Amino acid sequence: AARRAEDFVFLSGVEAGPMEKGDGTDVKAFKAQLRRAFDAIKGSLAAAGADFSQVVQMTSFHNCHNRKNFQGDFQAQLEAMIAVKAEYMPPPYSTWNAFCIDRQYSERTVVEIVITAYAPRPAVK
Repeated sequence: AARRAEDFVFLSGVEAGPMEKGDGTDVKAFKAQLRRAFDAIKGSLAAAGADFSQVVQMTSFHNCHNRKNFQGDFQAQLEAMIAVKAEYMPPPYSTWNAFCIDRQYSERTVVEIVITAYAPRPAVK
């Protein structure tokens, strides 16, 4: 869900992981799952009148202990995330905090992404 508060757009809890039947658990599959998540973020930002160039903060929560959904370790998750993030988010890059956690709401989630964008509304004339 996205919520606008004045000139800020807050986007919470976009999950990436093997959510659909047949989704794999290797790095290639994880990158596809991340693209699906970033596409969802793109749509939510657009609906709120923003885009990736206005993102000022990203926080990601990586499930580092459940290997059934991703075969790699935390480092492999970060490397995949950096690669896919670069496809969507142009410089100047937002700040980014990445946390290794032991569980998430959904058993299928590998990473959950939280976004804050600064997107001033056009002045009304």
